[in-house]
Amino acid sequence: MSKLINDIYSQLFQLASHENHSTLWVVDENVSKDMLALAAQCQQCVVITNRFDIYCDGQQTHTPTETDLQFSDFDFSLFSDGQFDQIIYRVSKERAVTHWVLSNCATLLKEGGTLFLAGAKEEGIKTYIDKTNKLLPFSGKGKKYGPYYIADLNKTSTPENSVNRLLNHKNYPLLRSIGQFAEQDMLSKPGVYGWNKVDEGSTLLAEEFNKLYRAQGKAKENVTALDLGCGYGYLSLAAANAGIKHIVATDNNAAALAATEENLRTTGVESYEVIAADCGEGVKEKFDWILCNPPFHQGFAVDAQLTEKFVRAAKNRLKPKGRALFVVNAFIPLEKIAADIFKHQTTLTNNRKFKVIELKST
Repeated sequence: MSKLINDIYSQLFQLASHENHSTLWVVDENVSKDMLALAAQCQQCVVITNRFDIYCDGQQTHTPTETDLQFSDFDFSLFSDGQFDQIIYRVSKERAVTHWVLSNCATLLKEGGTLFLAGAKEEGIKTYIDKTNKLLPFSGKGKKYGPYYIADLNKTSTPENSVNRLLNHKNYPLLRSIGQFAEQDMLSKPGVYGWNKVDEGSTLLAEEFNKLYRAQGKAKENVTALDLGCGYGYLSLAAANAGIKHIVATDNNAAALAATEENLRTTGVESYEVIAADCGEGVKEKFDWILCNPPFHQGFAVDAQLTEKFVRAAKNRLKPKGRALFVVNAFIPLEKIAADIFKHQTTLTNNRKFKVIELKST
């Protein structure tokens, strides 16, 4: 399937490789790092991505004169209305993200510009093509490539009313309260995984962490914690509420970083950092505690290697005698994965839906 996806992107760039055409490529987790080289086929290509690993890889692969790279939570205000001749985009996993991007495409494209839109049938591509034609100033059809479709949609006119009202992106840029933690509002937004709920697994991990932390008795003044793959920062809030004075939270996703930053800012925790990082890469500090609810999806696909990547990252970032608490779905063999990395592990709880596992460094 990965070869077919590469072929689809190659086809997209062949369609878009017009001389002297300015191109915007909207990139999220559904684009692998090795595909970034395709941007060189366009003479004037800007890449905007909400993924820090893709941004970093692009920085190493391309010089600024070849490709303009932007890392943000799809902040399209960086660009001018009608700036681009063409935009390339594969639909995102979350509908609100896709609606946000498509709505902005209508503004950013020049009159007569082209939106090259791709995706699989089960990803909703046919519906997105239909909505874009009906509700936004575009016309065009999709062509089938195996389970994927590619559409080249031409911008026909600019409606008088704001296009952002026509596709429901749930007010994408806005942080909003999704509930409370210790009498504090938890802020989140579309674009963050599980953005509008408190994850059951994270709740279970927080409960187990509190038991262990309180069992230590009087808290040390210099105890530190790392929230690895922080999402909107629920586990960071749990660490702050327990009394940990210094917290570092990392994530690969720009929306997650924005939400966690705001959530930690309002806790009153003495010291915190929110760092853009791929699985904690680049974080030099070591920690007494690591809390992690690792992802096991990369875009639309299940990635079995992601859990191991997070476990290895935890090993590298723990202080001697430090503890890492992981929560995973009960069917994920984290114990087997961790056996070659940590000498000491304990399953703290397993409710047959989620399990919390403690990993100790020596």
